[in-house]
Amino acid sequence: MDKEYIGIDLHSTQVTVHRIIIGEKGEIERRKSQYPMERMETHFIASLHPGCAVCVEAGSGSHTLARMIVAAGARAFVVNPLSMPQIFMTAKKTDVIDAKKLADCLKQHLENKDPNDGFPEVTVADEDTQRLRMLISQYQRVNAEMTALKNNLYSLFRQWLVQVDKGFIIDRLDNYLEHPRLPPEVGIIARQEKHRYEELEAFKAELRSMIESIGVIRYREQVGLLIGG
Repeated sequence: MDKEYIGIDLHSTQVTVHRIIIGEKGEIERRKSQYPMERMETHFIASLHPGCAVCVEAGSGSHTLARMIVAAGARAFVVNPLSMPQIFMTAKKTDVIDAKKLADCLKQHLENKDPNDGFPEVTVADEDTQRLRMLISQYQRVNAEMTALKNNLYSLFRQWLVQVDKGFIIDRLDNYLEHPRLPPEVGIIARQEKHRYEELEAFKAELRSMIESIGVIRYREQVGLLIGG
């Protein structure tokens, strides 16, 4: 069976592949190809076999792709491109060039068999871990949006020199809006912001429940630190 060292550059709409194929007699062939994303499974994943080793940069979708590669019987390597000067520190950076460099680096790493060669492989996340990372990222984003809304409300009242307690600005909003110095436009804006805040609050609770259901067994302490429970 031929050996293949494959570099793949993954984008939202296109997959660029560079193959280094080593024949049974040691002959070397290189093949370059590009597929639209919707054909990745039928044109790329379906072509893999146990003699294939595939290298992809860490990034959006790379862990999902790595698990698909492994499921097809091949080996998957996810690498940190910031630790690869061959890719990161280059004047000319294109999908085709990056795919080729990934294939070359993978071939060198596997053939040299030097565990200390600096090959910047990162651990491929399993599906539950990837789901948990996604949910925590969304949880933190929602938290930031809620804080921004409270800060905006505080700024509205400050413009009209109305003193409010930022920590209770949502719960006591209707009372604060009764101040005679405030124009009616402040009430319209503030109530809309409160409505958005309450929607985010409900979504945050839903995210927390999903995070706890996945992480409570494997990552109890880490999840507690991240979501404050």
